[in-house]
Amino acid sequence: VNSLLDKAEDPKKSIDLLLEEMKEQVRAGKKEIVEGLAAEKMLRKKVDELDLEVEKWERRAELALKADDEKLAREALVQKKRAVGERDRAEALRAEQRSAVLSMKAELERMEQKQQELEAKKGTLANQLKQARVRVVGSAASAAVRRVRRASRVAPRPSAASPVSRAIRLCEAPP
Repeated sequence: VNSLLDKAEDPKKSIDLLLEEMKEQVRAGKKEIVEGLAAEKMLRKKVDELDLEVEKWERRAELALKADDEKLAREALVQKKRAVGERDRAEALRAEQRSAVLSMKAELERMEQKQQELEAKKGTLANQLKQARVRVVGSAASAAVRRVRRASRVAPRPSAASPVSRAIRLCEAPP
């Protein structure tokens, strides 16, 4: 028990360390959210570009039909279909990224709330930990006393004529 207590740190320092770790996690979470928002913005831009490309291929197909060039119109429609597929994939990725960012924001808010709660309770928790430590030390000391008492009851007491008793009396006797 004593070795555990010796290894235990000051409760206030432990709580301060925990708070610092939480602050670092919040900073890292904010950075991830910013990166996620940037990725979502890039995907939104890609979707917009692909929307323009879809429109471009549709206009080309219409112009090819007006010029009675069915082969060119079919090729334009094939390109339009390809652009629509790419656009749909980009939109799905954007929606997935948006969902991930919203989830990260919710988790970050929860972490910040826990951090604020711990900050508010820091003094109280440190005192509770100190009191618990005192109780552990007190109970360990009480247990040691009980063990010594038990051992003294179990151990045979030396008789007055025993060599041990005589040695004790000699040690206690004034010179």
